[in-house]
Amino acid sequence: MVFLKKNKVENFSRSFYVQNNKDEEIKLTVFYQLPKSTNDKLDIKLTEPTTDFKLTQQNHVQTNVTVKPRDSMKLTFGYTIEYPEAKFLNVVKQFL
Repeated sequence: MVFLKKNKVENFSRSFYVQNNKDEEIKLTVFYQLPKSTNDKLDIKLTEPTTDFKLTQQNHVQTNVTVKPRDSMKLTFGYTIEYPEAKFLNVVKQFL
Protein backbone atom coordinates (compact mmCIF):
# COMPACT_ATOMS: atom_id res chain seq x y z
CA MET A 1 0.00 0.00 0.00
CA VAL A 2 1.31 3.43 -0.93
CA PHE A 3 0.50 6.48 1.17
CA LEU A 4 0.60 9.78 -0.62
CA LYS A 5 1.82 12.76 1.34
CA LYS A 6 -0.28 15.82 0.81
CA ASN A 7 1.42 19.17 0.59
CA LYS A 8 -0.13 22.55 1.06
CA VAL A 9 0.92 25.44 -1.21
CA GLU A 10 0.75 29.09 -0.14
CA ASN A 11 1.07 31.78 -2.83
CA PHE A 12 2.57 35.19 -2.10
CA SER A 13 3.04 38.33 -4.18
CA ARG A 14 5.26 41.31 -3.41
CA SER A 15 5.30 44.72 -5.07
CA PHE A 16 7.44 47.74 -4.40
CA TYR A 17 8.54 50.91 -6.15
CA VAL A 18 11.96 52.30 -6.94
CA GLN A 19 12.23 56.00 -7.72
CA ASN A 20 15.03 58.00 -9.31
CA ASN A 21 15.11 61.60 -8.07
CA LYS A 22 18.28 62.40 -9.98
CA ASP A 23 18.62 64.10 -13.35
CA GLU A 24 20.51 61.11 -14.76
CA GLU A 25 19.69 57.49 -15.40
CA ILE A 26 20.61 55.04 -12.63
CA LYS A 27 21.22 51.29 -12.67
CA LEU A 28 20.24 49.29 -9.60
CA THR A 29 20.56 45.75 -8.38
CA VAL A 30 17.56 45.07 -6.19
CA PHE A 31 17.45 42.28 -3.58
CA TYR A 32 14.50 41.03 -1.56
CA GLN A 33 14.92 38.42 1.18
CA LEU A 34 12.52 35.49 0.93
CA PRO A 35 11.69 33.34 3.93
CA LYS A 36 14.35 30.74 4.60
CA SER A 37 13.97 27.50 6.50
CA THR A 38 16.28 24.78 7.75
CA ASN A 39 13.45 22.29 7.30
CA ASP A 40 14.08 20.28 4.12
CA LYS A 41 10.33 19.60 3.76
CA LEU A 42 9.67 23.27 3.13
CA ASP A 43 10.07 24.28 -0.52
CA ILE A 44 10.18 27.91 -1.65
CA LYS A 45 9.95 28.68 -5.38
CA LEU A 46 9.94 31.89 -7.36
CA THR A 47 6.84 31.75 -9.57
CA GLU A 48 6.61 35.02 -11.44
CA PRO A 49 8.16 36.59 -13.33
CA THR A 50 10.91 34.08 -13.94
CA THR A 51 12.72 36.05 -16.66
CA ASP A 52 13.83 39.28 -14.96
CA PHE A 53 14.07 37.97 -11.40
CA LYS A 54 16.25 35.17 -10.12
CA LEU A 55 16.56 33.36 -6.80
CA THR A 56 20.07 33.38 -5.35
CA GLN A 57 21.66 30.73 -3.11
CA GLN A 58 21.15 33.05 -0.14
CA ASN A 59 17.39 32.95 -0.85
CA HIS A 60 17.26 36.51 -2.19
CA VAL A 61 15.16 37.52 -5.15
CA GLN A 62 17.48 39.58 -7.36
CA THR A 63 16.90 41.76 -10.39
CA ASN A 64 18.78 44.49 -12.24
CA VAL A 65 16.86 47.57 -13.33
CA THR A 66 17.58 50.86 -15.04
CA VAL A 67 15.49 53.82 -13.92
CA LYS A 68 15.25 56.88 -16.14
CA PRO A 69 15.77 60.38 -14.71
CA ARG A 70 12.91 61.58 -12.50
CA ASP A 71 11.03 58.33 -13.07
CA SER A 72 9.81 55.45 -10.92
CA MET A 73 8.95 51.84 -11.61
CA LYS A 74 6.92 49.16 -9.91
CA LEU A 75 8.58 45.80 -9.34
CA THR A 76 6.37 42.78 -8.69
CA PHE A 77 7.21 39.13 -8.16
CA GLY A 78 5.50 36.06 -6.75
CA TYR A 79 6.62 32.99 -4.88
CA THR A 80 5.14 29.85 -3.33
CA ILE A 81 5.86 28.02 -0.12
CA GLU A 82 5.06 24.31 -0.20
CA TYR A 83 4.99 22.29 3.01
CA PRO A 84 3.42 19.10 4.42
CA GLU A 85 -0.28 19.57 5.08
CA ALA A 86 0.02 18.12 8.59
CA LYS A 87 2.43 20.89 9.61
CA PHE A 88 1.40 24.39 10.65
CA LEU A 89 3.16 27.22 8.86
CA ASN A 90 3.45 30.47 10.74
CA VAL A 91 4.05 33.28 8.25
CA VAL A 92 4.51 36.76 9.63
CA LYS A 93 3.15 39.38 7.27
CA GLN A 94 4.86 42.72 7.46
CA PHE A 95 3.46 45.91 6.08
CA LEU A 96 6.01 48.60 5.34
